[in-house]
Amino acid sequence: GGGCIVYTDFGNDIQELLEGYGFSCTIVIGHKFYEPEEITDVDATYGEYLDKKACAEKYFKYNSIVISAVKAGISDCNPYFGQQKEKSFFYLHRYVALCEMVKGKDVIEVEYKQGSGRGCHVLAGYAKTVRRISFEQADLPLQNSDVDVVICFDTVEYLEMERQRILLEEIQRVLKPDGILVIVTPNKMENMDRLGLKSECPGGGFYQDEFVDFVSREFRHVCLYKQFLEVASFLEKFDTVSNSLNLFEDREQYNPKPKYMMAVATNGKLPELKLSSVYMNESEEYYFMQNSINNRKFQAKQKDNVIMLQEEELGRRAVELDHRMDKINELGRLLQEAENVIKLQGEELERRAVELDHRMDKINELDRLVQEAENILRLQTKQMEESEKLEIKVRNEKGIIGRLNKKFMIGRGERDV
Repeated sequence: GGGCIVYTDFGNDIQELLEGYGFSCTIVIGHKFYEPEEITDVDATYGEYLDKKACAEKYFKYNSIVISAVKAGISDCNPYFGQQKEKSFFYLHRYVALCEMVKGKDVIEVEYKQGSGRGCHVLAGYAKTVRRISFEQADLPLQNSDVDVVICFDTVEYLEMERQRILLEEIQRVLKPDGILVIVTPNKMENMDRLGLKSECPGGGFYQDEFVDFVSREFRHVCLYKQFLEVASFLEKFDTVSNSLNLFEDREQYNPKPKYMMAVATNGKLPELKLSSVYMNESEEYYFMQNSINNRKFQAKQKDNVIMLQEEELGRRAVELDHRMDKINELGRLLQEAENVIKLQGEELERRAVELDHRMDKINELDRLVQEAENILRLQTKQMEESEKLEIKVRNEKGIIGRLNKKFMIGRGERDV
């Protein structure tokens, strides 16, 4: 049956790991921030961050996300891959179709990163040898002309253009002169452009012409196949297992759009291949697809709920922002009023300073006049003192003259007698 876990982490690194175990992950909350002191369960890694808190204070806000991870039921998981049903279905079809081609041959499967290896187990019952190699370095660790078949599924789109070129050269080097490359990549037109998506892979897949041109750089003969899913109705007898079916096409021109493109390439003679096929396994595909649709509807509903919560949060923050803007505007108004008051006070201070200077000039003038008056007064006082002395002297001299006149008159009288 299915199950669900809710996981809280400081990032979404766990999401890829959970999806690898068949969980369908949805981020429920992704906007809650915690300060370091709010977190009680501190592991060693986080402790290292705490040691650097003094020199990186502003970086110590951690985005805590809540991930809802729903595990698919057993019927929704392929027995070989245990991940996304549609993708594993494509993979199994390829391996089953190649079984006859690899009979008695030395085969390597080149992967971007080491996968489950289930596809190699399918081929192991037919091929002479099957090896898996992860292309994460600059070359393939094999001798020249060492293998008969190289299988490379969904790898080149993960590589940048220069590494794509190196990988193709390495594959050509390790293949025998008549060796065969089977390489598969997503159709960029159908997987990206039609859905309005942008690939997160460095290479991003190929358009059809680009893919043929890419493979033709190292291989002279290229045969291109398309891989896709279709809805079909099957009519069979209950007690008969048939390996051949009649194909009825209810359309004038049958030209389905490929989800994947597979190129079979060689520099030798291209062998007669019977790879065009329909793959069916024992699982109930229609019901799986319906469950997948329902699961995606459920995921869409979960995401709608997340969006609704985020919209509510955005609305709350918008109201809070408006409130804060009102406060900021009020503070701005008060600040402007204060600046106006300060300006008026400054102008009044300047006016009073001018008036004070004017008054000081008057005071200085009065001080000068007072000083002059005091000087005149002192001069007048001195003159009066000298005048008084002169009057005294005149009076004294008049007295002397009077006395002399009196003596003179007496003497004259005596002479007259």
